Amino acid sequence: MDWRLKSLAFQIFDNVPFGGLVHYLSQRYITKRLPRKIQPVSESSSVFRQHINVFKEYANSLDNALYFEFGAGYDLFSNILMYCYGIDRQISIDIKPLAKATLVNLVINHLSQETLPEVVRFPKAIVRSETFLEDLKKFYGIEYRGNADASCMELPDESVDLIATTSTLEHIPHETLKNIMQECYRLCHKNSVISMQIDYTDHYAHSDPNINVYNFLSFSEEEWTKFNPGIHYQNRLRHSEYKKIFLKAGFEIVRESYEIPELGLEQISNLKLDSHFQNYSIDDLAKTSGHFVLKK
Repeated sequence: MDWRLKSLAFQIFDNVPFGGLVHYLSQRYITKRLPRKIQPVSESSSVFRQHINVFKEYANSLDNALYFEFGAGYDLFSNILMYCYGIDRQISIDIKPLAKATLVNLVINHLSQETLPEVVRFPKAIVRSETFLEDLKKFYGIEYRGNADASCMELPDESVDLIATTSTLEHIPHETLKNIMQECYRLCHKNSVISMQIDYTDHYAHSDPNINVYNFLSFSEEEWTKFNPGIHYQNRLRHSEYKKIFLKAGFEIVRESYEIPELGLEQISNLKLDSHFQNYSIDDLAKTSGHFVLKK
C-alpha cells in the first residue's frame, strides 16, 4: 500500500468513533497483520528471548522477580514467554486496552507445542474472554492493565526488578518518554535490570516497497505531523537521542548495540535530509535498530 494512503487510513481511525476497534478489525481481517506469524516460535520469539538472556546475565535472580512491561500489545506474546522462562509476577500495561483473549490463546497454543532453549515450563491453560484478567493473573501471574500511564504507575519506589520493551519506545513522544524513564528510575532498585529493543525505521516502509526505511527523515516536523497520527505515531528519535534520555534519567548503560543494514550508509547519503537531521552523523542516522541494557 502507498504509505500516504496508509497514513490517511490511520488518520481516519484516529478521528472516527471506535477507531481503535476499526483499526484492530482491519489488521485482523483485511491486512491480515493479526494474528502475528508465530511459527516457527524459535524465530518469532528471538527478540523477546534476548531480554531473557539479559535478565539471566545481569539480574541476581529471576526467582520472585517482578517484571514490568509497557506497550504489551494485542497478544501478550512477550508476557506468556516470560512465564515460560520462569517469571511468576508481571505487570503489563497499554495506554489503551488492547489485549485480546483470542490472540493470547493462539500464543499459548503455539508456545505449548514447541520447545525453546532453556524454557522451564509450558503454558497450562487457555484464558476465557469473560474472565480474561482473572485468568491471566491466576494461570500466568500477569496483571494486565489497559488505560495505564507508564509515566505514573501506582507502585512503590524500588518495587520492580525487571523491565523490558520491544519496538515500543519509537511510538512515544520525546517529552513523554523522558517522563516514563524517570518513572522507571523510581521503580528500579540497584539490582534491577532494563532491556530496551527499539526500531528506528520508518514503519511505513514495512508495507510500501517504494520507499526505504529512512524516508521519514526527509520531512520537517511540521510536514511529518500531517502523516503521523496518534494511532501510528513515530517519534523519529535516533540512537544517540535515546542514549541521552536514558543517561539523563540517571541510568547507567551497561550494554548497547545497533544495526546498520548493508545499504544503509548509501541510502542515507542519497536522501535529501530535512535540516533538523543534517547535523547528525551519518552512522547515527543509518542505524535501523538499537538495544540497550540499563541499570540504576
